[in-house]
Amino acid sequence: LNQTLKGSQVICVDDGSTDNSHEILEKYEGKITLLQTNNEGASVARNRAFELAEGTYTIFGLTTSSKNALLIPADLNNFSYSPFSEYLLIELYTPDGLNRFDSLHRYQGEESSIPYHFTKAGIKILHVDSRLVVADEESQTYYYTSVFNDTLTHPSKVQFIGANNTSSYSINPDHKLVSLISSDKGRNAFNSNYYATNRDLFIKDDFMSEFTFNSGTKLNYNIEIIEIDTKAKKATISITNK
Repeated sequence: LNQTLKGSQVICVDDGSTDNSHEILEKYEGKITLLQTNNEGASVARNRAFELAEGTYTIFGLTTSSKNALLIPADLNNFSYSPFSEYLLIELYTPDGLNRFDSLHRYQGEESSIPYHFTKAGIKILHVDSRLVVADEESQTYYYTSVFNDTLTHPSKVQFIGANNTSSYSINPDHKLVSLISSDKGRNAFNSNYYATNRDLFIKDDFMSEFTFNSGTKLNYNIEIIEIDTKAKKATISITNK
């Protein structure tokens, strides 16, 4: 707290401490964000802190296999910290490196009516729903689970990812495994038989705050594209709580 670094956020969660920790933390009011919970456990305390966290993030283009992206869970309280979850994935796209071929060539050949893939830099926001489902073929019922279990003993029960981009393979035909959220409001390139084009990328000053996940939860954050540096292949994104 005595550092000169500006723009940092310190969040302290007092989860039912029995000593004088809370009184000590209160002395730093104005320098920290203090939250008190009632013995809800470490995972819940962490999630409460995540809900309060906000600021700007820098991500680098996924033109090689060693760059990064931002992941925003649909529901922090039920997030499994595994691939089998529902979340938003935010990445910087640049039309070079691993993406160069697709930006220069049409899918199915140059005579195809399919447009070129993205030919400029921008932010891709993907909605991923890879929640696991346990289905009972005998009773024709199913439920979602966050735990992969490869030892299901009941002969009529099977476990799989419930959403699929082929509707006939999806538990709910309206739920897609991967959907591209378009910056062009009202358009969903993966969900409505559109071809993705540059108009679907988020660029500087674009803003997103309204979104409902397949689970029914609503996006709790405001997402704003602050800057895209095409030379450095990096982007700055602001994420704040509503």
